Amino acid sequence: MIPLYDGHSRDAQSTRPVEGHAGLWFERFFNQYSQNWSVEDTGKRDFLHSLLGHHGNEQRRSEGSSCVGYAPALQRQTERLASLAESLGGVTFARQSSWHFATGLGSPHPVENGLSWHPVLGTPYLPGSAVKGLARAWLELNDYPAEIRKQLFGSDDKDPLSAQSFAGEPELVAGRVIFFDALPLEPVSLTLDTMTPHMGKWYEQGAAQPGRAETVPADWHAPIPVPFLVARSIVLQFAVAPRSKADEPLVEVAKQALEAALANLGAGARTAAGYGAFVELDEEQQRTQDKRRQERAREEAERAEQSALASLSESRRLLLELQQQAELPANQQAGSGADFHRQIGEALKAAKEWPKEDRLALANFARGFFKTYGSKNRQKEMKPLINELLVDE
Repeated sequence: MIPLYDGHSRDAQSTRPVEGHAGLWFERFFNQYSQNWSVEDTGKRDFLHSLLGHHGNEQRRSEGSSCVGYAPALQRQTERLASLAESLGGVTFARQSSWHFATGLGSPHPVENGLSWHPVLGTPYLPGSAVKGLARAWLELNDYPAEIRKQLFGSDDKDPLSAQSFAGEPELVAGRVIFFDALPLEPVSLTLDTMTPHMGKWYEQGAAQPGRAETVPADWHAPIPVPFLVARSIVLQFAVAPRSKADEPLVEVAKQALEAALANLGAGARTAAGYGAFVELDEEQQRTQDKRRQERAREEAERAEQSALASLSESRRLLLELQQQAELPANQQAGSGADFHRQIGEALKAAKEWPKEDRLALANFARGFFKTYGSKNRQKEMKPLINELLVDE
């Protein structure tokens, strides 16, 4: 039985569409219930394979992994987030997992282990609250002063009746550093992992029914394999920013704490088993991110230039375009630049109605350009037009 609309066939869509939202499929399209709402022995694993796109494809199932996330959307979102953080005086940095990464395993789900999915991007991610908690855990474990922790994270206790205050400060205060969601910089490779709990009955019934063979923690219990999803490799962008300009010195403290926590404590679930450790980017990833950063800087420069052009008058914009085109070697030659030379001449004729400042600027530009690159005939042709604009000089 499938908890979907009437008329939906169980076999109509047994595998997540490649372009489909993996998180939506995971959270809303579990299709392994029987008529009595039980799950067959292989149902959990079959469902996870369907999410990875392996259903009915033994070769892909044996390979065991699949990528989720749309690269252009991830790039746009991370670039916007980086721009926001940096505009506030913050910093961004990237880290890649050294092994598996999982977060949100405690969320309820028919396969027994959940996963935190970004609601828009459809990929695993680390919420800002978890990023903040990770940095805080590192500072607490290393005995940083309570005053520093309060400046970074706000009041230790959010209950007005229990909140601790320091001299000259209100009892309840917000943290002075903003921790953003850690988002993937590229599609995430997912795979299946398995945990093998041995003593489920002990945890479930040991306190209520002690002494029974099935509720005693002993080595005769058979392991019960439980499949769950993990990110096999993931590259996350972390961002922190000050709440105000006066708080900028705290950003470096938060960044250092977060970097140390990622490397030494690990993020997400099952860190004691080696999951969730994040390290600096390897050479290949660093080159990829450097290239993206350069592209973003170029695009931002182009947007700024276009914005500046849009604010100019039509005459000033045409003058700037001519000056830029004059830098091209082809336009500096008498033969290949003939069209451009005529274009300057047309601008000189039209400039009679321009504002005086722009008219003089065009005349001086044209005089210098043709003196350097124009033939004698071209100089002779343009001289009257130039002189006519310089009458008021």
